Amino acid sequence: MDGRTDPILLVRPAERHVHLWGTGRSGSSVPGMDRGVNAFRVDVDGFKPEPDCVSYRLPVQDAFSLWQDEAAQTDCVILKARAGRPNSDSVELVVIEKDGAPWGTEVKLDHRWQAIKIPFSELRYFGHWNPDAPGRGGEGDRLRPENVRSVNVCFGAFLYPEHYDERHAVEIQDASLGWLGEG
Repeated sequence: MDGRTDPILLVRPAERHVHLWGTGRSGSSVPGMDRGVNAFRVDVDGFKPEPDCVSYRLPVQDAFSLWQDEAAQTDCVILKARAGRPNSDSVELVVIEKDGAPWGTEVKLDHRWQAIKIPFSELRYFGHWNPDAPGRGGEGDRLRPENVRSVNVCFGAFLYPEHYDERHAVEIQDASLGWLGEG
């Protein structure tokens, strides 16, 4: 690690203009997990059957480029998030590299704020996105954290098959790169 122990911020949605994809949704800024830091809340009146969902994608913070050497040494994504409604108990998180390679997973949420550490080993290559990333996703390939360029957040009927038509909400304060052994 050579000195840096604080997580390396990728995105903080409440500080950006967020374009939501999907219908029947709204976004707002709410108090986050950390004092003085806001989170971005997405509310949905209910989803239609699968594949109905809501998503947003943000490029990483400009300052990320200053920490690429340290980012290469990280071993997890840290998502500060919570469920905004009782049955909104998960969200899909995908980090996308500069060559378009998408690495993602489903993240379980609680109604309490959590800093959820997702080891890179739990991220899988999202080949179903049909990325234009030649040579990626094969055996032995993995996320290259120093190359992360954007973060995608999605939730919808596919995550809540028995409750898809109910109201849902997810709150995200930020996504960072960090170390499993820290804090």
